[in-house]
Amino acid sequence: MELHRGIQLTPNSSLRISYLGAESEHVTQQFNLNDPAPAPLPDGVSYNQVRPYQPFGPITLWENGATANSQQLQISARRRFASGLSFQGEFSWTKMLDLGSYPEGPWVTDNRNIRLDRGNDPYVRPLNFVGNYTYELPFGKGRHFLGSANRGLDAIAGGWQTSGIITIASGLPYSLTFDSSLQNWPSNYADKIGNPHVSNPSLAEWFNQRRMPPRRLILSATQLPIPSSARVISIGTWGSSNNSRSPRDSS
Repeated sequence: MELHRGIQLTPNSSLRISYLGAESEHVTQQFNLNDPAPAPLPDGVSYNQVRPYQPFGPITLWENGATANSQQLQISARRRFASGLSFQGEFSWTKMLDLGSYPEGPWVTDNRNIRLDRGNDPYVRPLNFVGNYTYELPFGKGRHFLGSANRGLDAIAGGWQTSGIITIASGLPYSLTFDSSLQNWPSNYADKIGNPHVSNPSLAEWFNQRRMPPRRLILSATQLPIPSSARVISIGTWGSSNNSRSPRDSS
């Protein structure tokens, strides 16, 4: 779906606003069909003993069951060269949700909860601005400064231009994960407890690590819509993958 609206602001400048939306269906995904449910194993029980399909090991399944959704707002301002100045600015705000980007399709963490991996695409910057300009310096014969310059002075001081390109973009999404030390307890997304953001992010502390601990074990599932006797891994309030942002870029 696309919507466009153009506005002529002056004889030499214009503004364009666009919306682009797309939904992808039947996207390839893969997962291990023979993974046991995430839960710490009792003493003396091996990982293979709790696989749902015995006596087989990993069973990789590829299917076209994933989806992806993208929404984008574009704003473009342009001025044609007039009175010694031209410029163009392009701004975009993008929201793209999927299960991850891999050449062979995303690898699902838990085939019982595929939406656990749904989140921001790790290669799409939400905010992006690109601008360029050309400015003719007002020096030389017939210009604002040195308008009556002779041929020699005009050859030295006149006809100069300056131009530039600027790019500003927000950081790429990334996932906060942890390494599990328990067998059959998957290394995955950390929980979010409180607000992990800090007032002055730096390379030493980009977020509050105390607010992003390893995922907790839930022995009683009273908080989730499943039988209370189930032994499950916490879904975590952090949600899905790629919900953090790296530092913005500019040039």
